[in-house]
Amino acid sequence: MVSDVAHDATATGNSPSRTNANNAANPESLAAPRPWRLSWMAAAALAVVVGAIPVTHRTLYGSSDLRGFHRIWQANTVEPTLPQRKWDGDREDPDPYPPSSYILFAPLGALPLGVVAVLWYAVNLACTLLIALTVRDLLGRTALTSPWGWAATLSVLPAFIGTVLLGQNAPLLIVLVLLAYRLASRGRDLAAGALIAVAALIKVIPAVCLLPFVVRGRLRVAAGFAAAVLFVVLGLGSLLFGPQKTIEFHARWWVASVRGPEAAPRNPLDPATMRASTRLNNQSTEAVLARLTMDVPINGKKNGQRINWLSLEPETWRMASAALSMLPLLLAAAALRRMPPPSTADPARVGDDFSVVVPAMLLASPIIWSHYYVWMWIPLLVLGCRRPPGAALASAVWLAAMLLIGSRYPRAYGLPWLGTWLVFAVHVVAAARLGRPAESSATSGCSRLVEPPEETRRAA
Repeated sequence: MVSDVAHDATATGNSPSRTNANNAANPESLAAPRPWRLSWMAAAALAVVVGAIPVTHRTLYGSSDLRGFHRIWQANTVEPTLPQRKWDGDREDPDPYPPSSYILFAPLGALPLGVVAVLWYAVNLACTLLIALTVRDLLGRTALTSPWGWAATLSVLPAFIGTVLLGQNAPLLIVLVLLAYRLASRGRDLAAGALIAVAALIKVIPAVCLLPFVVRGRLRVAAGFAAAVLFVVLGLGSLLFGPQKTIEFHARWWVASVRGPEAAPRNPLDPATMRASTRLNNQSTEAVLARLTMDVPINGKKNGQRINWLSLEPETWRMASAALSMLPLLLAAAALRRMPPPSTADPARVGDDFSVVVPAMLLASPIIWSHYYVWMWIPLLVLGCRRPPGAALASAVWLAAMLLIGSRYPRAYGLPWLGTWLVFAVHVVAAARLGRPAESSATSGCSRLVEPPEETRRAA
């Protein structure tokens, strides 16, 4: 109890002696939670229960990704079914999600959709709570409760609501990657690689989170990743689909993902060749560049409004989009080489690695829907703690983009994409200028970063 009091006192800026004096004057404060805390806890519990009602209703009767997932899970309980995504007309192609995603969640196909909706909602909330607790442990409580922390939370709130309502999985993926980074900081490389693999088997994009370990030569992390992929795809996949079917399903999905639906060069003027839509909902580099530089409608309709500043040819667009998609990965790799890796003595560096990798991952992906931006919460919180040059401007642009996320033209012109680039650039420049992210100052309010690691204090 005394250590908890001292910890809370340090996180809030009060000295342990002052805190102990206050507790001595108010012994009831140690005996039971304060009434206002109980009220907040009761209100939060009520909100969680009430929130399950619209989520479940939308899953059953409205627009919900979870209902589509469940349909395939259910079909696979009867016979092996290759996940399909319907396009215009009667054409169907392998779903953008890898077949391994449906392998991992196959048992949910035996449950009614309403039950799955409630379970999925509970998992999303539990993962979000775990993310917040991990951030508090890494950066300090005030990283979340400072004005900057509240602004960062507000900025990703629309994305979080969209994630919950659609039955998406971003909180689960973030938890897997965040825990993997923490395990790696403690030397548990094989387990870390396995967790990143699970995230990538659900949705491919988190595979980019291997980047810090590839750059630093942590081959055991890559080995853990490969082992987990083989276990799920060939092991569990063979149990569900059979060996031949699982190989066939993954091969078809891989070809469609790499070469496109029509196995033809990508051309935004011909949507049948594209891996993802170029309409304003998609904030990927490919889609934003197509809307700004080619004669494509911003809403996906043939007679829709165009921006088209440059009227690029498809080949020029392909070269430009490939370069712009690879650039953040190269910059992130260069930054990570200069940054000290996380360790048990300095766990806050987990947040630094995460904050460099995640924006690069989003900027490199061919598909970025609005709910993906839940991933940006930790990079924004780290900016609030580190306060490197440009942090305020980048965060202000990001906040404006998220507050306008429901508006048509900010998305059409790629304002969220620009905000992601600015946040990413600030993290990369801080690493390039100093060899590591800018140290926080006493005014940042992030107690974990204000005090140097224990080893440094002992050396001093």
